[in-house]
Amino acid sequence: MSFTSGHRAATFIAFFLCFCTTFCVSAPQGSGFLVKQSHGLEKRVADALQSLLQASSRLDKIEASMFRSSQALPTNGHGRLDHQGVRYLVHAYFAQTHGWLIKGLGHQGPRTNLTEIHNASILQDKAPVLLEALLDAKGAALGLTLRDAASMAATLERLIVDESLALVEASYVLNGIRTDSKIDGNALREVLMSFLVLWELGGASELAESNTLADPWTHLMLKEQLEETIGTSDDFWERLDLFQLNAVQNLVFRQRHTLNSFSEEPFSFETSSELAETLSHSYGEWQNEECRMMKAQLMGLDRRGFGRVPLSVFYSQPETSIYKFGESVEYLRAIGALDETHAQEPHVLISNYVAGPSNCIAGSEYYSVCCLNECGGLMSELEGQVRAPTVAPEVLFDLVSKLSSSTVDAPRQLPQTMVKRLQDIANQHDGEVPLHGRLFAQWLHYAFPLECQYPLAPESDDVMSPSHWEERGHSATAEDKEKFIALAASASDSAIPMEDQDLLPVWSDEEFLPFHGSRSFKLPSARVVARCAVQFLMLFAALRGAYQVWSSAANVDKPNLDKKNFEQHYNSEKAHFV
Repeated sequence: MSFTSGHRAATFIAFFLCFCTTFCVSAPQGSGFLVKQSHGLEKRVADALQSLLQASSRLDKIEASMFRSSQALPTNGHGRLDHQGVRYLVHAYFAQTHGWLIKGLGHQGPRTNLTEIHNASILQDKAPVLLEALLDAKGAALGLTLRDAASMAATLERLIVDESLALVEASYVLNGIRTDSKIDGNALREVLMSFLVLWELGGASELAESNTLADPWTHLMLKEQLEETIGTSDDFWERLDLFQLNAVQNLVFRQRHTLNSFSEEPFSFETSSELAETLSHSYGEWQNEECRMMKAQLMGLDRRGFGRVPLSVFYSQPETSIYKFGESVEYLRAIGALDETHAQEPHVLISNYVAGPSNCIAGSEYYSVCCLNECGGLMSELEGQVRAPTVAPEVLFDLVSKLSSSTVDAPRQLPQTMVKRLQDIANQHDGEVPLHGRLFAQWLHYAFPLECQYPLAPESDDVMSPSHWEERGHSATAEDKEKFIALAASASDSAIPMEDQDLLPVWSDEEFLPFHGSRSFKLPSARVVARCAVQFLMLFAALRGAYQVWSSAANVDKPNLDKKNFEQHYNSEKAHFV
């Protein structure tokens, strides 16, 4: 085991120690056994955490990035988050920072089948100890802290990056280089480009299953073919080369005081691994540049500025276009990217389409790398300012009016239709708007149609993964394209209403609150129930005795009433009470 891999293993163990024991250390008073067990672990946890933070500042950075959103999530009686709240923070962190869609955590957005953090496939396969700790914490109904959520994200991140680092060794082998040798800049470029190729093709799991990917000759031929695209309209390989070169140059700049300026410093396997880790962290942001270019082209096809492209236009891009869209209606409908309000002219929802799996790559069997979630950043801004699960509609409307995005400049005046819809949402919830409900997600889509997805929940989370469509295919046939183009041509423009209420073309009053009821409580113990029952009986006996004394005293002074007078007296008292 090399020093670098040994250091990664030590760091990983530290993550586990910190996370698994933090449930005990931070357990609420009165939890007995857990509190007692925590005393002997506190120093070891503190030492492990300190060691971890010296090696990496990731944990603090992750916690800081989650802080604003955590302020708006509901908590239990101990001021802690439930597992669904932690899942929300972890998923949002990966979606906004890396564009990672982790298998088992599902896609972002309110829906009925909300997953929990321990459903992540990589935890079940790679971290059974951590999974057990999560399940124990859930069973104890303790709840989790923001630090727990950050530790969870850091641990998942470490697991994923460590898995990808197995590709570094494979890249050395595919290029005929020994891992214990020092290499120059040219050889380093070949290693890192091989690493990125393997990453693009599906990572370590695909490499293990494919004899073709593991064949050095086939791999080198693939790289040579990609090299030939430099200077053509397909500049992917050139951009990928620049991506790895920037990482190398940044590393050299950081280490400039320790390098020999008179000769090219040879690079070790450990240095290659460090660079590969940097590329893993920043790949999603790099790939997102292509997402922005694709979104810009789709915006040019949007006739009315609602974030929707007519399907006939979607299918009619000329051969000279950089992007020629061809996903099938079945695919678009399955991922929630098809608006079929007007049957003769369905529309493709730009934000939903961009977030779809056809625009992701399979980083490994555990996650995919997709376009960054722009709406998550907007939500984080709102959550940080509201700092509560619900907010008055007028306050929320003012905040949204002052939010800017990549396509919206603030401040701006939103239409009255939007004001009314937001008030309607509040009317359904005692005068306040739940930030994480389906209705507000729908409203936010119309406020930022190119950033926020319309909440059309897919049939299952599987359809949002690229692997789901590998065998099925997601491309439309030429016949299907021609059919929808002809259908649109036969429909007149007057068939599509242009009234003011059509500013919100599709609106559903269906609501779902993912964190509804998440303010947890614990059932009282049998001892507490018994004590309360005894106290209630004692109180009942005392009240009964007092009533008998009062009744006897009242009868002394109460006048005799005949039946008629009694009924008049009773009805008068009853009317007064009501």
